[in-house]
Amino acid sequence: MPQPRPVRLAEGAGIGYGDVMDLEPLTRLIESSDFLSFRKIALRYLELKGYRGVELKDGWNDGGSDFAVGVLGANKSPLGIQVTVQRADWKAKVKADARRARAELGLDNMIYITSRRLAQVDFTEVADDLWERDGIAARAVDAQGIASFLFAERATGIVLEVLDIALDTRRPDPVPRANLAEDAAYAFVFFGGATDQFRRSVVEQSILGYLTRAETDRSREATITSVGAALQLQGDQVEQVSSAIDRMQQDGRVLHGSDNVLRAAPEFSDAFRTMRALRESQWRDLARAVDGYLGARVGLSGRALDRASNAVMESAGALVLDAAGPAGAAIKMTEDSGPLRMQLRKRMRELAAALTTARIPERTLDMHLRELADLVANSEIGRLLMAGELFVALASLRTSQFERAFGAGGGTEIVLDASVAIPMLAGLLYEPGSQRFSAAAVRIYDQAHSRGIPLRLPRVYLEEAASHLIQAYDRYRPLLGDDDLRYSTNAFVAHFADLTSRGAFNGSFRRYVDSLGYLPRERSFIERRDSVMAEMLPLFRRYDIMIVDFEVDGLKTVQFAQKAVTFTANELHLSRYGRLLEHDAKTIAYFMSREGVDDVGRIFCTWDTLHLRLRSQEGRAQWQALDPVMLGDVLVLTRTGHDGELLSTVDIAIELSEAEGERGAAVLDSLVRIEGEDLHDAERLRLASMFKDAYMQARRDGAAPEDMASAWTAWKGGSRELLQQSRLPV
Repeated sequence: MPQPRPVRLAEGAGIGYGDVMDLEPLTRLIESSDFLSFRKIALRYLELKGYRGVELKDGWNDGGSDFAVGVLGANKSPLGIQVTVQRADWKAKVKADARRARAELGLDNMIYITSRRLAQVDFTEVADDLWERDGIAARAVDAQGIASFLFAERATGIVLEVLDIALDTRRPDPVPRANLAEDAAYAFVFFGGATDQFRRSVVEQSILGYLTRAETDRSREATITSVGAALQLQGDQVEQVSSAIDRMQQDGRVLHGSDNVLRAAPEFSDAFRTMRALRESQWRDLARAVDGYLGARVGLSGRALDRASNAVMESAGALVLDAAGPAGAAIKMTEDSGPLRMQLRKRMRELAAALTTARIPERTLDMHLRELADLVANSEIGRLLMAGELFVALASLRTSQFERAFGAGGGTEIVLDASVAIPMLAGLLYEPGSQRFSAAAVRIYDQAHSRGIPLRLPRVYLEEAASHLIQAYDRYRPLLGDDDLRYSTNAFVAHFADLTSRGAFNGSFRRYVDSLGYLPRERSFIERRDSVMAEMLPLFRRYDIMIVDFEVDGLKTVQFAQKAVTFTANELHLSRYGRLLEHDAKTIAYFMSREGVDDVGRIFCTWDTLHLRLRSQEGRAQWQALDPVMLGDVLVLTRTGHDGELLSTVDIAIELSEAEGERGAAVLDSLVRIEGEDLHDAERLRLASMFKDAYMQARRDGAAPEDMASAWTAWKGGSRELLQQSRLPV
């Protein structure tokens, strides 16, 4: 009978209270250390663990791995200890060193200490092979195990000490001082926790953050009040804080002294000191990166560099923390995310003005604004704070929608509307366009595909896609060549114009639309549209985007959905009638009919302002609608251990840089709606081009007519009286 084999993934793993702690930033710091630094961390770990007489075998150093021998506690049996940062072919390396240690040193027990993270199944496979073939017992300690052990030993500062990260709380002067909300945001990500239990984790980390801050009133009442205010909890939600304190007292995370003062357990005081030091170090890293960018890419120096750098850093914290706001508001479904997005635009404009003051040339301002927004959002501090802030913003969520969407037992599915599905299909068939709508749509596809989340396209929106494709060729063809069409509301036209402007597609427009299912005019429009739908359907299926028919039981549900769509359209001064109203109402009625029927978390991905702000007279609609940028960031932030670009802040910069082109495209889109296919007439096309130029100049001068249709009628008719009334130049 084989003897039981002592195999375990990570000696330090599993230490914590309640949920498993990831200590994500600390773990990543250990992962990123070079070999000499990691060896110091490993030796300190072994010392704290109780290993004695650990001696490195110099002759066993191959430039990426050291081998040591030591004993643990009273047991005098020697252990082989392999310390490595090796990533490639690590399994073969572990086996070879273990067998070599047995052959040359007679060691039957081995510990593998690695700076990488190990999946238990991977190391178990190695340990099984060593035990079965050689009788060698092997166990492993990975980066996360080391971080967890150091936390339990109140020794997380060791990592900062070895890596020369000062244990202080200084941050660049332009960045506002940290408050409890920022502490909570960073602590949530620092200590980790399951995203489908984020509410409990955020409250608990906020309590610990409050109790480890200097000079705070640590009475129970003050703690409840301060944490509730930081998380914007209202009414009976504040009870979450009281319940969390009780729970944390029971498991030892919070101590209640005889002086009626609450204290965090000592290991948390140590960990929060490390957390704050690491956070401030990351702020300083970002400041150095901004200085480097402005110096190398922009060519600033001296006082100009200082002014521009301060402006960026003053905006950085607000941009990062505010970027989570629109997504949080949209998910909470109790407030409008529009004003929060407007606040982001305001901050971005302020940054643009500051960069202009620093004498960055206007011709390159958009590019630098976009690249700086990307640098800030995807810096270590930017990513961690935005992730935490999103969940802090959601701690006051009164429904379980978010938990259902990202922790649902019945799974999650993303439902697309035509505004997302069209640029997604075109971008997958060719390549993503450079515009924000195209890039964000393909990003959603990549994120959903990698997570195994199914994508659904209602047949009513397939119908809209087919109609848009027909209109793209029949109506827009004469206008091609105008660069502003890259921002047309017809996504097929926008994608083609973008590809050709960048030289990414050299074929004709007819070849482009044919590849997407376009059919010539040989029958009635409805017959033609249905045939194009049949051509497009296998293209969507090729990319696992399933076409679905949403059948709704009950006329009342459909009528309620129609009223909600109409009510919101009127509030937003949008035009929604006929088949568009029918399509929207049918999809919304389906969402409403599925509430409480199954455990599937459904997310409606759309650019349509109406759906993002949909409500009825009775109140906010209760289903999840997110635009592709928000949804993409949420998918990145809710996937543990997965890196991906965050775009909310960058998207605002792109939106501002594309604003002029979008205004020009809006003129052309309006003329297409007014004239239909009459723009094929050469003279009318010439007038349309002149009208667009005149209208855009009038807009820049603040004198654009309110009624574009009337202005166009006057322009093409040559009526001096009507032209003067329209405020366009005669």
